[in-house]
Parts: sequence; C-alpha cells; structure tokens
Amino acid sequence: MIDRDDAGVPVRATALLASAATTMITPARPGPLAGYAARAGAVSTGTHDDLAAGAVWLRSGPDDAGLIWLALDVIGVTPTLRDVCRRRLAMVFDRVPELIIAASHTHAAPSGWVGSIHPGHPADVDPVAVAELGERLSGLFAAVHDQSAVEVRPTFAERPVAGVGSNRLHPGGPYDPTVGILTLQRISDDKPAAVIIDHGCHPTVLPAANLQHTADWPGACRRRISAALPGEPPVLFLQGAAGDISTRFVRSGQTFAEADRIGARLADQVLEASLGARSVDGAPMIIRSGLLVPGRVVPDHDQARVAVAEADAALAALPAEVDHGPTRIAQTRLDGARVLAELAAADLPDRWTLPITAVALGDLAWIHLPVEPFASLGLRIKRASPYRRTRVIGYTDGYFGYLPDAEAIANGSYEALSSLFDEAGAEAVVAGAVTLLTTLHRQAPHDL
Repeated sequence: MIDRDDAGVPVRATALLASAATTMITPARPGPLAGYAARAGAVSTGTHDDLAAGAVWLRSGPDDAGLIWLALDVIGVTPTLRDVCRRRLAMVFDRVPELIIAASHTHAAPSGWVGSIHPGHPADVDPVAVAELGERLSGLFAAVHDQSAVEVRPTFAERPVAGVGSNRLHPGGPYDPTVGILTLQRISDDKPAAVIIDHGCHPTVLPAANLQHTADWPGACRRRISAALPGEPPVLFLQGAAGDISTRFVRSGQTFAEADRIGARLADQVLEASLGARSVDGAPMIIRSGLLVPGRVVPDHDQARVAVAEADAALAALPAEVDHGPTRIAQTRLDGARVLAELAAADLPDRWTLPITAVALGDLAWIHLPVEPFASLGLRIKRASPYRRTRVIGYTDGYFGYLPDAEAIANGSYEALSSLFDEAGAEAVVAGAVTLLTTLHRQAPHDL
C-alpha cells in the first residue's frame, strides 16, 4: 500500500486519509458466554455495558484500498467470525481493504459468535446470533465507507503504565508495562479523528460467576478516553501479549466498579502520554504470511489422567486460609490438566498454519499474531524487530490458544498444559514474527 514511481522505487505519501466509526454489538437474545469453563454453559442474564466493534480505515490516498483495523469485544477470532467479517466487508466495498480483525478477549461476550475456540473448550455456533452480529458489522463498514474521509496526521506515544496488570503466574515475572497510542489527528483542526491503543493484559476483572455482557476494563478505558477528547472520537483497543498477564495481583476485587477503576487508570495514563505524542511519517504498509508452526507432542490418555490427579491433589492440599492468588493458580493448573486430557483424546495435526500480519507506519510497526503470546515472547519480538518501535498484538485473525514460554512449560502452568504448542512452537512464532517485520522493513523507503 505504499506508492511507487515508474521505476518501482517507493516514494513517500504526502497525506493519509482516515475514516472511523464504532457500533454496539451486544446481542438481543441471551446465550452462553465464552471465556470460563466453570460457567458450564450458563446463559447470560443481561448486559452491564455494551459490547462494541470499532473500525478505522487508513489509506495513503483516494486511489489506495488501504487497510481496516476492526476491533471487536469477543473472546477470539475463530474461522466462523473471521468469515462473517470478511464477507460483510466485501458486501460494502468494491475495492476491499486489507482487514485486520482483533479481539479484545473479553470473557463476557457470546460463545455463539465463535463456537469452539480450542479442542478443550467445545461450544456451538449460534447462527441467529452470528447473523445479528453480521448485520451490525455491515452497518459499521457502511458507516466507515460512506463518511467523508479526512486528511490526518498520525501521532504516536508509548509509555509504561502502572496499576493495570502484572504477570499472573508470579508478580515479579515478565511483563511489558507499556501502552501504545496511535492518534489520527485531523489536519484541518488538529483534533483526533480516531485513537487506537494497545496494551497486554487479560480483561478478566469479572469472574466466571458474572453472567452479564461486559467489555470489562477495556470498555471502561475506551469510553473514558473518548469522552475526554474533542468530539468524542472512536477509540479502538488492541490486546497485546497478554498470555500470562492479568489484573490478578493488582485488582482489589472482581466487580464492575473495579473494572471501571482499572480502565479509568489506564485511560488517564493514555491521555497524559498523548500530550507528548510525536508525528509518524510514512504511508501505511502491510504484509501477511501463513506461518507453519510445529504442534506439541501431547501425552497419551493415561499420562493425561495422571496429570489431572496430581493437579487435583495439589489444589486440595492448599490450606483454607491461603491467599486467593495461589488458590487461583492451583485451580487453573487443574483446569489446564483437564484441557490436556481433552487434547490427548483429540486428533491434532503435527503442524499448524498461523496467519500473521505486520503493519508499519514509518518507523513504527505492529505485529499481529493469532495466539495468546506470553509477555516474555512479546518482549523478545520487540527487541529483535528492525523498527524503532514495535507493538506486539495477539488475538488477531485467528485463535490458536496460548503461546507459552519455556519457564511456563517447565512449571506445568495452566497455559502451558492447555497449549497446542511447546517450546519449539514458541520459538517458531518468535522467529517468524521477526522475519516478517524484517521483510516489511526492507520494503520501506530507505530514509525512514
């Protein structure tokens, strides 16, 4: 999507065009919620705050099809959801933009939108709910397509934030505390046309006992940022390398008020950081790849049963007065062993094809992965990237579960037990992500 002269040499675009919109996607009918196996298929009882979809269409000029970031309050992007999004986009656009579909990973959105997200987490697709969601997405895409695009100047800020999350396996463990903030400033009045933020932290303030639709803390964060800016522009949230990151050791409870507090805390730090944002120069570029990743060797059925028994005994051995954190870790380890038993009974392939996407604006890049990357892996990708600033985004264009690091695999954490990948798979994803970023960087104008 970068302009080239007659000799094929890249030239810098003089202006970017953007249009953006958000829409409510909360279902009209009750249904099971995705995210917690402990719900055992319990049906939603209502809505605390609306689930949302946001789209930003960015292009280098009127003749460029451009790209669309689509951010959804869903657990993950399964083939069912991905196909609906792509089909609805093609119904609206004659020249179809590149579509990047990112899930917030809220644990309080319909499972019927996505169906089974993992061999160990079976669920059924609800065709009625999917059709309703499709209509909402058609309206969103039409709004972005039909509105007058505005010339924008991209700005970016990146800073560490406090009080949002930490490593949920051990508080001092790897964690990327930074938030990325892309603001598309209208050239006409220097006011924001749209904001895209990213940060890696599970949106799981609300527990399995919650049966109301909610976007959790990312929803509260988006609403607060939008309300604080002139014109209340669309604000999109992209989930980062959150595989082992959550609010577990930061939150003071698991209530809606606490989700609002944490969302507001991040929003206020985003707004403060935005004051020091710097312009980003360059046309949007995008590259995609189907990355072949080796699957893990799954234990046989008997070994899996032993793992379940050991995890069950470890949970039962905890003193009644032990803190919530260790209890939760032991419970999730048992949950992981049970998922492992499901994997042992499944016919899994030896290799998986993961859709990965890199997007760049000048010296800034986003690498989108269809997994829940552990923070240490995201940090490795950032360090090895050829770009000055790289944001690692998970939960995009597919869902292949956790991508654990070597330490989690050695310790037998829930995430590692339930993963489709072992250390070799994690290494393949890190290497593939860096290779894709490097390839895109080589295609950029030499003066970026």
